[in-house]
Amino acid sequence: MSWLLGLVLGGGGKLLKAAARLWGWLLDHPAFAVCLLLALHAAAHQFIIDPGLRAVRDEALAAAVQAEAEAEAEASAHRATKQNYVDAQAQAARLEQQRLARVAALNQEISDETVRDFERRLGAARADAERLRQRARETRTGAGSAGSTMPVPADGAAAARSAGASENYRLSEPAPEAAQDDIEWRLIATEQAIQLDALISDILARAAIDPNADTQAVGQ
Repeated sequence: MSWLLGLVLGGGGKLLKAAARLWGWLLDHPAFAVCLLLALHAAAHQFIIDPGLRAVRDEALAAAVQAEAEAEAEASAHRATKQNYVDAQAQAARLEQQRLARVAALNQEISDETVRDFERRLGAARADAERLRQRARETRTGAGSAGSTMPVPADGAAAARSAGASENYRLSEPAPEAAQDDIEWRLIATEQAIQLDALISDILARAAIDPNADTQAVGQ
């Protein structure tokens, strides 16, 4: 052990002497001393300081890239949500326009059919009333048989819609002595019955319209 300790102590002395000579040489040559210091500084940065800084830099760069990607993804999702909302509004507006147009068309069809049926039935009642007046005139002048009656046929579809309403709006010939008066009030009553039946049929037909039928079909 003593020889090993002596070797170490002896080697340490030599190292100290070599360091002293180097230090003296550097003092005599300051330019080399500066170069040595710069070299040591560069080596410290290259092997000690810079690796840690590069790791920190890489982590910061990766975090920045990830943050940018997340921000872009969030912005893209926001744009998509906004566009979906705009598209949904446009689709809802189109469906609403279609719904309103369909309901308006159905109401117009009902209105046209009601007017056509009303005018047809009203014209038939007035024509029958005129025939009854002619029959009454003929009866009073002896051209016809007094007291006879002439039932007026009603339109089949109209009669089915107004079942139970005053003999399907048939006019009958009144007695000869009160022909004109009876014909007039019978015609007025028949016209009023036709008007009421047309109004009821129109209201029921409009109430049967389902304004959301197309919307429900699309939703399903």
